[in-house]
Amino acid sequence: MESYHGGGLTYRGAVKSRDTDLIGIGIASAGFSATGASREEAVEIFYKTQITERITVQPDMMYIANPSGVNNDAFIVGLRSEIVF
Repeated sequence: MESYHGGGLTYRGAVKSRDTDLIGIGIASAGFSATGASREEAVEIFYKTQITERITVQPDMMYIANPSGVNNDAFIVGLRSEIVF
């Protein structure tokens, strides 16, 4: 990888009465050659909600333009969960 730039923002309490929920967005750009001809760009958004004191669920969507610098664009939808014992 020749270069990488990325960042993101999160915000807690976007929904009234759900102070522990978290919403976020992230962006990334990676270059795979010195000329920058092969680049991957990605945008991701998520919403993490606290179901119980020990369980969270996080739907997630990501769009990747030019994955690995050579592949077709991709749109990914996922669901993460966390259980704390």
